[in-house]
Amino acid sequence: MNESAAAPVTTVRERLNVALVDYLSTLSVDGIDEVTVEAVANAAGVSRATAYRHFGDREGLLFHAALLLTKRHAEAARELLDQVATVSGRTEEGFAYTAREIRADKMLRLLLTSPRSAAIDSVVRALSIEISGDSLRAGQLDGQVRTDLTVDELIDWINEQQHVAIRLGLEEAAVRVWVRRFVIPALRPQNADVPLKSEMTVVFGDIGKRVEDLRGLVQGIKTSMS
Repeated sequence: MNESAAAPVTTVRERLNVALVDYLSTLSVDGIDEVTVEAVANAAGVSRATAYRHFGDREGLLFHAALLLTKRHAEAARELLDQVATVSGRTEEGFAYTAREIRADKMLRLLLTSPRSAAIDSVVRALSIEISGDSLRAGQLDGQVRTDLTVDELIDWINEQQHVAIRLGLEEAAVRVWVRRFVIPALRPQNADVPLKSEMTVVFGDIGKRVEDLRGLVQGIKTSMS
């Protein structure tokens, strides 16, 4: 779409949101702590009083900033993870997704590597519950996931492990190994030392599909040669 044809920004709320995203894009990757209500008000061309009414205090501004940043990634992450049937697979793909994207996307780095704040943590936690909460609950019901901890407690722990992986600077291949060795085993039910039935069903289903595809390929070759 031509920029001139884009819908004009008309409301004060829209102007403040656009100004906030633009302001965030100018910060260093560890500089979200530098954002202020006054700076965003100036960028939007509104008064400080108007900006404070919209954002509340500075913690409210950080909360709003985190919301805008997570919205950019929520749908992509959800679409990716919804293609994975098991909790262990979703966990690994979630860590791998972050490891890939955090290097390519400054806004995601800004969100996940900035100094921790209650506002940012609450947004990331809410997003994690929205994306993975139902999967973890289903995993508890069918024996994939331990039940001695609540889903909220499991998500808090997974998020902490994600922060560890980010601090270690693990790239995708390394983060996959780390998740398989240390994260997934901790999510399993106690004394679950063998692959779970639900996970094996997915594995054998995938193998069966690959075999059928191979048979079809071989049959096609035979037909073309006859």
